[in-house]
Amino acid sequence: MLATGMRIGEAIALTWNDVNWHENTITINKTASFAKDPDMQDATRQCIVGPPKTKTSNRKIPLLPIAKDLLATIKSMQEDKTYHLKEINIAAIKNIRNAKGLSQKQVTMAVGIPIARYSAYDNGLKTLSKDTANKLASVLGCNVDNIITKDGALIFESEVDLRYASSENQIVFKNKNGNMRTQADTVHVFKCILRDATISDLTIHGLRHTFATRGLEQGIPIKVMQELLGHSKINMTADLYTHVLPETKHNEIAKLSNAMTF
Repeated sequence: MLATGMRIGEAIALTWNDVNWHENTITINKTASFAKDPDMQDATRQCIVGPPKTKTSNRKIPLLPIAKDLLATIKSMQEDKTYHLKEINIAAIKNIRNAKGLSQKQVTMAVGIPIARYSAYDNGLKTLSKDTANKLASVLGCNVDNIITKDGALIFESEVDLRYASSENQIVFKNKNGNMRTQADTVHVFKCILRDATISDLTIHGLRHTFATRGLEQGIPIKVMQELLGHSKINMTADLYTHVLPETKHNEIAKLSNAMTF
């Protein structure tokens, strides 16, 4: 958020297919909000992923090198923890299980994951952690390579709910369970970071404001900043950052000094 100016909902909803490594950009095309069903008094807040705040909020943001490096590190960590959905060989698992005389229930209890229907994975909503895949192989008495293939599907309930259909379309910023973060959880983690850094009086939305302020101070034109922030009107950007503009104007006009001689 500090390096891109994204809103909190936009950051929470970001998926890997929004990251263009070749162009060094991220695409903002959705946002996450959390609300209760008004028809259910005791309902908990549900995550709703929908279009961004306004039409102009759909945008591409160039990635600073530090932001790209951070994303690359996160992706590497995630890929190290999971096998892709279609890398688990169902036929091999069944054949080995039958050869060992093990029932589905016995394997399920030994691995500690409830068996799910095949249809539950038609949309690729689940994946399997490497630790669990290794445990499954151990229960079956085989090498993990014997149940990993490019042509299978997954019969075991996943430890991780990816919410999206492919490895290229996964949540970037997950919680510890691999699910989409809530705004409350994100704010809580942010406050912990502030505490450890001995920083006070900063809201998470302040990261977006800092991005804009520093950008304008460095001479980014206000029209460009409007597009980066996804504001619908340029006067919205100008009204929010009028405190920055006078100093920026002084710095910019100072560049004329060498060109003006009398």
